[in-house]
Amino acid sequence: MTCAAVTEALEMHQIAHAIIGGHAMAAYGCVRYTEDVDVIAAEKQSAAQVIAAACGHAAAVVQAGAHAVSVCAADGRRLVDVLSMDDGNACRRAVEQQVLREDLPVPPVDVLIALKFEAMTDLSRPKNRRSLDLHDIEYLVMTHLTAHVIDDGEVQRRVQGIADLVESDALGDAERGGKRWLKLYDDIRSDRDFSK
Repeated sequence: MTCAAVTEALEMHQIAHAIIGGHAMAAYGCVRYTEDVDVIAAEKQSAAQVIAAACGHAAAVVQAGAHAVSVCAADGRRLVDVLSMDDGNACRRAVEQQVLREDLPVPPVDVLIALKFEAMTDLSRPKNRRSLDLHDIEYLVMTHLTAHVIDDGEVQRRVQGIADLVESDALGDAERGGKRWLKLYDDIRSDRDFSK
């Protein structure tokens, strides 16, 4: 199922949403292969039902865990993962502050970085996915967070805003929160080896 079809189905039912994951990265210019569509929606279960109905009889809704509902093809392939905007401040802001890029409703770059950082620091996430999250963060920092802003003060305000957003979702856990994000940002900007 395409992002356009997901967005069309959700808009038809007036369900607020934002496209995230690989398709959001592509909208920001980092094109890579991705099999499914990731979306944050105001009503996770309703959104998944609407998307499944738009897929026709070839799809079914499958509960994938505490935070996501997956819409799968008859052969079991995941077509769409739906997350809830109630899963934290970054998820809520992704939907409420969405911007249109490449005709897709995606989170603003600052919020997308926060979402990527949260995914990367989730130790239950497979290591290869966490490595991809780090690559995405590096790309977003270098091409969208700092490259297009002349005023260093504005960059620092945006970086601190991301740190505050991440820390609020990490419930003050400095290891997963703002301090770790600020260190990662400094490492990326200074081209140190931050991959370990």
